[in-house]
Amino acid sequence: MTNSSLVVVLTSYDGKDPFLISTISSLFTQGYNPIILDGLSRDFVRSTAYVLKYALLKFPPDSIFIVLNHLTSSTVVARYDNRTIIVPNNGLVTMVSEHLDSLSVFDKSLPTLLNSKPLYDILQASQEGHVIEAFLPEPVIDNELGQIIATIIHIDSYGNVVTNVNNLENIQIFSTLASKEINFVKRNVILYSFEFAHVYPTYPFDVPPGKEVVFRDEMGYLSCGIINGNLAGILNLNEYVHIKIRLKQEQSKQVAPFLSIPEKQK
Repeated sequence: MTNSSLVVVLTSYDGKDPFLISTISSLFTQGYNPIILDGLSRDFVRSTAYVLKYALLKFPPDSIFIVLNHLTSSTVVARYDNRTIIVPNNGLVTMVSEHLDSLSVFDKSLPTLLNSKPLYDILQASQEGHVIEAFLPEPVIDNELGQIIATIIHIDSYGNVVTNVNNLENIQIFSTLASKEINFVKRNVILYSFEFAHVYPTYPFDVPPGKEVVFRDEMGYLSCGIINGNLAGILNLNEYVHIKIRLKQEQSKQVAPFLSIPEKQK
């Protein structure tokens, strides 16, 4: 008999991986019909937290979210906004939100836990233990100087880059239409720069291909990309690249000579 609770499994493992097969088989045996969302980063915890926060918005209340991407020796079960989260005990749960209820900590990895007792029993149990804490980094904002140092928290499948800049209404440099410059910096070397005047309220589908854009994503985070292009792929961006944004000053744009963005398609 199929269980009526909606279970969403977010994973970095492919369909042949024994950890994923074991977890899904256990859920099927218990009457659940899980939705599987793959493509998570196995080591980039900030990105996993972002994807989980996005999933929490997209699926209905009372859904159960299982994150299977980074095996740890313990597992955390928490309630958030009428939803249940089951994740590795690696700081991910506190990256999603500081406001969590009914935290339980099991001293088993997630696949082992699911094979040792029914999901229903796991959700009903009360297990005290140490929850590892970690938090998304805060951007460094200087409204007087008109500059921001941001951090990459996610790169989507299209190569768009999500930064940790949120609450744009409170950041003065975005209230002006004056030209701004965005720089991708690694080890104090500028990989690439481009100018923009304003932030699009959503991803702009009516902009010509090849144009660099800065926009607000569905969760309100400042993001950037290339229309019909893969910004992260071209620049080989990762979590170690910083993004510096500032009001445009009169100076030449610095672009690494070995990197280039494709020209606009005609």
